[in-house]
Amino acid sequence: MNSITIMVFALFYIGFVSADVQDELRSQLEECKSSFNVSEDEIKGITLKQPPSSHEGKCYLHCIFSRMDVMTEEGKMNAEGMKGVVREIPNIKESDLKKLEKVADKCSEVSLGEDRCENAVTIYNCINTESDQLGVKGPEENWCTQQTYRRPVCD
Repeated sequence: MNSITIMVFALFYIGFVSADVQDELRSQLEECKSSFNVSEDEIKGITLKQPPSSHEGKCYLHCIFSRMDVMTEEGKMNAEGMKGVVREIPNIKESDLKKLEKVADKCSEVSLGEDRCENAVTIYNCINTESDQLGVKGPEENWCTQQTYRRPVCD
């Protein structure tokens, strides 16, 4: 599996948590999708580490991040919020937890502009890049064996 990113938490984190949390996450994802009329192709791209190109896709990303407390509503990175999300992942390796906490700290230092949707893409790209550089890996067995929201199905 590719490195864990925050989009992993939002878009396939559902497979790692309890049913009540799954329902809440699905509800939030659907609300964000409805609010910004983002295409299925763009959502799929986000899960494959392809940043959204449309304004709607960028705002969808901000919506997800802000609902997960990874970003503020105003469009700033919330490192402590990201760390909280990471700590909620069941059975996360301590080494990956520490790495992802470093990712949160590093990405909170990224220069951001005034547009919260553009900022979401900047943060998304930072999280992907920093996670890759630190070699963060996720639970591969869960990637293909658990059915989750919008995750590519493995053969």
